[in-house]
Amino acid sequence: MFNKKFSRRQFIQMSTLVAAGSFCRPLMSMAQTLPTLESRAIFDEGLNWVTNASAVRLLDRIKKAGFNVFMPCVWHGMGTTWPSSLAPWTTQTPRIAGFDPLDNLIKLADGYDIEIHPWFTVTLRQREFLQQYYESGSPENAFDVHNDNFRAFISALITEVALRYPVQGINLDFMTTMGICRGAACIDQYTADTGRKLLADWNLRKLPGYGAQYLIAWQKEATTDILRRVSTKIRGLKKNILISINATPGVYDLTFQGDDSINWVDQGLSDVLYCMDYQPDPDTAKIRTWQAGMKRPQAVALLGGNFDVTSTGVVVARDAARVAQIISEARTIGSGDGVALYIYSRLSDAQIQTLSTGVFKTPAVPHWTRATVS
Repeated sequence: MFNKKFSRRQFIQMSTLVAAGSFCRPLMSMAQTLPTLESRAIFDEGLNWVTNASAVRLLDRIKKAGFNVFMPCVWHGMGTTWPSSLAPWTTQTPRIAGFDPLDNLIKLADGYDIEIHPWFTVTLRQREFLQQYYESGSPENAFDVHNDNFRAFISALITEVALRYPVQGINLDFMTTMGICRGAACIDQYTADTGRKLLADWNLRKLPGYGAQYLIAWQKEATTDILRRVSTKIRGLKKNILISINATPGVYDLTFQGDDSINWVDQGLSDVLYCMDYQPDPDTAKIRTWQAGMKRPQAVALLGGNFDVTSTGVVVARDAARVAQIISEARTIGSGDGVALYIYSRLSDAQIQTLSTGVFKTPAVPHWTRATVS
């Protein structure tokens, strides 16, 4: 079908080119210069971007490797890495007056054609602060997701970043309860909601026929509420923003902690599901099994690892050839949403060289399969 804005004069001119036998050459040239469409994300759980110099070095390195999406962890349960009216500054790095590390990173990344998707560890708490959002019986190192005030707080915190900054997406991690809440408020709430005893259901949760569905549903209701609040708010004001989540679907124990990641993606609350598998040989067959039963299998992508842990517990950079092979395997999964690697701190020069001359040799621009949002 012709473009309606295509004028008759242009049509005649192009017809003349065809008659002269020259029309196919520019078309072939255009086809050869079309960019590869593939999202190539790398996650940074450290703060390797919070100064101008470190941000430039990081962007130089990941651009050289061939990545086009950067996922900086902006909230790791220790405070914010941006000036916020909702929570205190992180204990991970000193705050520099008048300097906004996240704003600086985003502005720099634009010059590299790299998308920025801030990463939040939603439930994780690694500091004694914001005590109003957990109690003595809350899961260890976790906020209480059954606390409605916490769900409102964390949703607002994520929304603050998504709407204040020109980011292309957000990434949500630790989207579970991280255990069972044994506090008095949770115990009373569970009984009010289900008519059952919380600790009894938790202790007997794996007993066949006991009725674990009540506990599972109660946990999922809380985690889903956070995602629904975030999705509804930011998509209502910023329709093109991408929402991704990190999870390990299919782990039975995690269903008791509120993981419902496959349904979240199928329901369109999240655009992308990053399946975390950091082993040297990711179980892609298992991931394909999950995909087979999904409404949106194209939303699944492998989040592979580029590190190994030695017998003495030291984390080291993985062999570069093995990392490249993991990327190749990830492509058999993430046909819609590309590939992803964890973690930047173990991105070695050898890995950069191998990726840039191999699996990432052809430059690419990010491509996503977004959920249909009514």
